[in-house]
Amino acid sequence: KLRRDVERMRRVPRQLREFLKRCSIGADSVAEKILAEELRRVGFQVQHNVLFAGYRYDLWLKKLGILIEVDGYEVHSDAKSFVKDRWKSNDGAGLGCVVLRFSAECVRFHLKQVVAKVKEIALWIRQSRPRRDEVGVKGNPVFNWHEGVRGVFI
Repeated sequence: KLRRDVERMRRVPRQLREFLKRCSIGADSVAEKILAEELRRVGFQVQHNVLFAGYRYDLWLKKLGILIEVDGYEVHSDAKSFVKDRWKSNDGAGLGCVVLRFSAECVRFHLKQVVAKVKEIALWIRQSRPRRDEVGVKGNPVFNWHEGVRGVFI
């Protein structure tokens, strides 16, 4: 709805466009917002709810090829989610990205360590891995073919 409203505006000030790019809008959890804000504060460019290889990832550090998932127990505690999350991570990694998974509790109570881990991986990528800037790569998400998780949505 916000995107539609902005498109209807005749002129969107540059500052507003830049602000909206950084906003957490939609399905972001509290933990995702906290992590994204802190990663931005320390200098990372963060995108939210990015579609990559047929899956929607919580956060993406595009220039580094890092996909980040913040898992809350309430949403990720059933067998279908467990299977989907494994394949989602495998598909992201198989296409050359580093997939990091953090629990919402770690983000809430150990944010410093979570950010330190992201920095550590980013340094490793900058030193030894090629940059990957691809988005929208087609994939075959597990919920399209796995009998046990059909109908599970991202």
